[in-house]
Amino acid sequence: MNEDFLKHLSLPGRFEQLQRESLKTGSDISGIIQPVKSACNEIEITLREIQTSGLGRLLILHGTSGSGKSTFLHGLKYFFDNVDIISFKKEQPILSLATFISNDTPKDTKHRIYVIDDRDNPNETDSDLKVSFEALRNLFRIDQGKALIVWPITDLEVSTKIAEMAWHIGRDSLLGTRYKRYDFTGLSKDNFSEVADITTRSLNAGENLESFGIGSETAMQMARESETIGEFYSRLNAYSAQRNSQTYNILKTKIRPRVWIVVPGDDSKELDRTVSSLTQGTRNRLDIDKIAEFLDNKDNKSNYLNDWRKRRNDMAYLMRILDVRLFELTPNAALAAVRTYGAEKIKTDLKKKTEKIENCIETIAKTRVGQAILNPEESLTFRPRETADEMAKEYMTIQQLAAKGDNALNLSLSEALKEFLLKSGNDVTVTCEKQNLPNSQLCPDIQIPLTDGSIVCLELTWRSTGKHIATKGERRPQNTLSPGHIMMYLLDKSMEYVKDLKLSE
Repeated sequence: MNEDFLKHLSLPGRFEQLQRESLKTGSDISGIIQPVKSACNEIEITLREIQTSGLGRLLILHGTSGSGKSTFLHGLKYFFDNVDIISFKKEQPILSLATFISNDTPKDTKHRIYVIDDRDNPNETDSDLKVSFEALRNLFRIDQGKALIVWPITDLEVSTKIAEMAWHIGRDSLLGTRYKRYDFTGLSKDNFSEVADITTRSLNAGENLESFGIGSETAMQMARESETIGEFYSRLNAYSAQRNSQTYNILKTKIRPRVWIVVPGDDSKELDRTVSSLTQGTRNRLDIDKIAEFLDNKDNKSNYLNDWRKRRNDMAYLMRILDVRLFELTPNAALAAVRTYGAEKIKTDLKKKTEKIENCIETIAKTRVGQAILNPEESLTFRPRETADEMAKEYMTIQQLAAKGDNALNLSLSEALKEFLLKSGNDVTVTCEKQNLPNSQLCPDIQIPLTDGSIVCLELTWRSTGKHIATKGERRPQNTLSPGHIMMYLLDKSMEYVKDLKLSE
C-alpha cells in the first residue's frame, strides 16, 4: 500500500529549518514567528540606549538549546519598525567581527542588529575573544559602531565567562550598565500549543495539529512535559510518526477508502452554497474547523454526534486519512446520466428521456467530482448557474424515486462515470452497489479504484430544496439540501468507515 497519504508532521525546531520549509511551501514566516514579550522589552530598551547615547552595545544572550533564541532574534524585524537584522556567520572568524561591522553599509533603517549566528556553543580562544572585544570597544565609539550585537549562547557557564571577559575589557562601554548577561526564557509553555498549531497550519496548507492525530489535550500535556519549544516540537513530530505507524499497520492489509459524499440536487446555486459552506480549499475537502465547531456546540444534543464526540481529538486525523470530501452533482449532470444510462422504469415520467453519450460525458467532465476522480490533487473548478424551473422539475421526477430506493439512479451515474473515465484514457472497473470493499463489511454506492491503490467510495444522497414539489396547498416540503442535513449524512457515513476499519477505538 502506498504510504504517501500518511503525511508526516515535521515541525522545524530550528530557525534555518523554518526558513527552508516556509520557502518550500510559500508560507509567510512573519505569521509564524511569535514575539517573546519580556525579551522584546529588553531589546527595545537597549535600542533606545544606543540611540540616545550614540554608543554601540554587545548583548550576551543565554538561553537553553531549543528555547527559540535564533528564531526570536531573526524575527525582531517583524516586531520592530526600522530594524535591520544582519547575520555574522560561523564561517567568519570572531576576530573579523569589528571589521565586518565597520565595512557594512548601513541601510535607511534606524537600528542595526548583528546576530552572531551558529556559535551557541563557542570554541573561540580567550585570546581571540579579548582582541575582538577590544576592537568592538573602539568601534562602538564612532558612528559606524552605533549598533547592537547579540551573541546567543546555550551553555550558562560559557555565557557567564564571556560576559565577564567583555565586562573586564570594556565594562559599560561594551555591555551597558543594566546587566552583564541576559537570560532568554523563550515563549511560555502556555503558548506552545498555539504556536505549534499556527506553524502547522502555515506549513501544511491550513491543516492543524489535529489533522496529524494530535488532539488539544495531547498537545497540552506534551507542552507541560517539555522544557523548551524545540523539545515540544520533537515530541509532536515523534507522536505523529508513531500514530502514522499504527494507522499503516491497520491499513496495510486493506485498501484505503476515500470517502466522497456526492449530493445530487435540484438547484445548482443552492448546491454550491451548501457544499462551499462545509468545505475548504480547491479540492472539496471538509472544513475541519467548521466540523469541530459543530461537534463542540454543547447545545446540539443530537445522538448521531455521540460517536464523533467520543473521537473528538481524532476527528481531523480520521477525516484526512479517509480523505472525506463533499461534492455537488448538479441537476443537469444527474439527468444526463439517467437519460443516457438509466433503466426505462426510472425514465418513464421524464419529458426528455434520452441524451447523446457525448453530451453526457461532456457534462460529467465539468463536474467537480469528475475532475477529482481524474486527479484527486488538482484544483477543481465549477461555476454554478441558475437552474431553469423545467430542469429542476425534471430532476424532481427522478429524485422522488430515491425514497423507494436509489439503486437504479446510482447505477446510471456509475455507468456515466465509467464511460467518462474510458474516454479520458482510464479503463478502470467501476462497481456499483454490489461489492464490498476488500476485507470490509461496507458496500459503497460506487467504487472507483485509483492508480495509487486507494478506492474512491462515492456515497450518494439524492436531495432537493423542496420548492419544486407540488404540494396542493400544503406546506412546502423540508429543504434537505441545507448544510445541517448534509452535515448529518456525511458524519454518519464517514463514521461507518471509521468503525469498519477500526481506525479509532
